[in-house]
Amino acid sequence: MGELASWNPDQVPGPLSESVVDWDYYMENYMLILPRYIGRSRPAEDTLRTYQKGIRSFLIWCIKQPIHPKRVEDYQMRFYVESLTKSGYRPATLGLYVTAVRTFYRVAMRLGLVQDNPCADIQVPSPFTTDRQFTFFTPEQEGEIIEAMEQEPDEVSRTRGLAILYLMGVEGLRKVEVHRMNDEDIHLDEGYIFIHGKGHDGTIYPSPETCDRVREYIACRPEPKKDGLLTPTFISLCRRTKGQRLSRFGIGEIMKKVLRASGYDQKGIACHVFRHSCGTNLYAATKDIRIVQETLRQRDPKVTARYAHVHQRMSSHYTSAIVPRKKDDK
Repeated sequence: MGELASWNPDQVPGPLSESVVDWDYYMENYMLILPRYIGRSRPAEDTLRTYQKGIRSFLIWCIKQPIHPKRVEDYQMRFYVESLTKSGYRPATLGLYVTAVRTFYRVAMRLGLVQDNPCADIQVPSPFTTDRQFTFFTPEQEGEIIEAMEQEPDEVSRTRGLAILYLMGVEGLRKVEVHRMNDEDIHLDEGYIFIHGKGHDGTIYPSPETCDRVREYIACRPEPKKDGLLTPTFISLCRRTKGQRLSRFGIGEIMKKVLRASGYDQKGIACHVFRHSCGTNLYAATKDIRIVQETLRQRDPKVTARYAHVHQRMSSHYTSAIVPRKKDDK
């Protein structure tokens, strides 16, 4: 373990070198190298933080074993994932950590530093069953949630929450997309908003009702603090971080609060349910899978087709054909 003795997982990466990248250089500067291989070479800051956290966790585990990361094998990676599970990490977090480590080795392979990716075949169980994954709110239920949000006495908190609800439940935005939204992306007079998506960007054309909610919020919010050259749309109202970009955790807390107020706060109900609600309800209203795919900005039609499948299962009642009947039943 002498090769790792002087390595500090908290060290600040040094400047890029023009010399050939060897393993030692990669270990010291992987967070300067990885961004060129993820997110189309333009990963968001929160994405980079997630990757760094996942890789750092793995490298610290290697030090404790001890085993050099360059010599980790598939079965040892499985021990690592088991250790995360025993530590109480949720499946969603496990998936992010495994993805980060898999990318760490994928890039190392591209650089010729290792021959195999020990994380290539590591699978993490899905955090949802099929039915749980497609839990959704009907338009009537979403109306009840909106009514609960409208009871919020503070104008800025109320209009912020309503804008987020409409963007998620009506327009199908992900939590991370709400988090990344900037004023510079919003063009309500022209009828569109540019979205910094998960893996790729896109454009949405929100309903007039959603546009009104966003306008109401922007008109009454405090002055946002610049995030570099950009103006974050959704900002924190907490004393310590007031005016700064609202975190994904903060968005989740806003939604949990309104779900509790409306009586829909249950285990497994999270922000992504509103995106599923958009997809399922939109298919029910249009019966057009292409409209759903375009609205949710999904590349793979197989993913979108699941919304149609859920709707068809709900409306068809196939098992009614085999319900036992008495002789005099018609």
